[in-house]
Amino acid sequence: MENFKKYILDLNNKNEFSEVSLFWKKTYKMFKFENKLDFIPTDEEIKNLRTWNKRTAMGNGDSDQIKWGKESYIRLLKAFPNEQILTEYTNNLKESDMGNPVKVKTHLGNFSGMFYLNIIQTYILYNAISNFYTTDKPLDICEIGAGWGQCCEILNQKLSLSSYTTIDLKETLVLSYLNALHNFDNSDIQLIMNEKQKKYNFCVPENIYNLENSNNQYDIFINCYSFQEMSKQNVISYVNFIKKKLKRNGLFISINSWGYDRYEIKDFSDLQLHNFEFIDIFNDPRSIGCKQLVVVCKNVEHNREININKLNSMALDLRDNKIKKEDFLKNIYI
Repeated sequence: MENFKKYILDLNNKNEFSEVSLFWKKTYKMFKFENKLDFIPTDEEIKNLRTWNKRTAMGNGDSDQIKWGKESYIRLLKAFPNEQILTEYTNNLKESDMGNPVKVKTHLGNFSGMFYLNIIQTYILYNAISNFYTTDKPLDICEIGAGWGQCCEILNQKLSLSSYTTIDLKETLVLSYLNALHNFDNSDIQLIMNEKQKKYNFCVPENIYNLENSNNQYDIFINCYSFQEMSKQNVISYVNFIKKKLKRNGLFISINSWGYDRYEIKDFSDLQLHNFEFIDIFNDPRSIGCKQLVVVCKNVEHNREININKLNSMALDLRDNKIKKEDFLKNIYI
């Protein structure tokens, strides 16, 4: 972890991407991340990182990990009732032992509660990429807000990757970075400090200009449960970055919510997805509590003009199952 500590200590250039939202300020206070390196686990803590008390609320589920694992497995079956499809997707899928996760063995495999839920998420991503993009060559993927990094871990087993770049706040980037060190050849891993990149890249928002100024373009951008936790201005900055770095006809896949008291994102349009062409949209089968929409967008040269008022009202209706996605895709345009 010395490399990561040095990487963080060398940061001194705040920018529009590094803004910490009210949601995360409250989260840091809850975890008592008060000093610059409080969020970095010790070598001893890393051994049991997946049940580390400081991280309980950061995607690690219930304190009763066995109970959570069983509940997550049931949520997976409810999300995708066709067990043949699930069996094929999870065939030979493996979850790493980084951080000593508590796993529950089922007919699909031996996975933690977190991993069962991320099977739902990655199955959605995998299908979107397979249905709306070419997979006949290795893909360059960029994920903004990766949490523990299991999306990369799973898609690395399901797709041919040329590169996978993770952008995240330092307090969570440490988790996906540790997961990568455990799963991948360390010579393929790069902390972004300049324009040099490798197969698995990790970047804090303060250093995003190194990605922005490089010649690398991405086939796919992913943002799951992350834009919803940002400020609107922060989202705008990231969407401008995505527009610049996403290849023509490349995909941006968003799974996010809006309008709940805990978030600053109040309207669907605040997610800025109307800056792309909508090609698919539906309710997130993983959602409980705050409901999200899965939105698959394409980066086209000329976007059709959208009626923002209709966009916001129809997105709410779709989320509440009052209309079908075909109605949304047909009627949001001017």
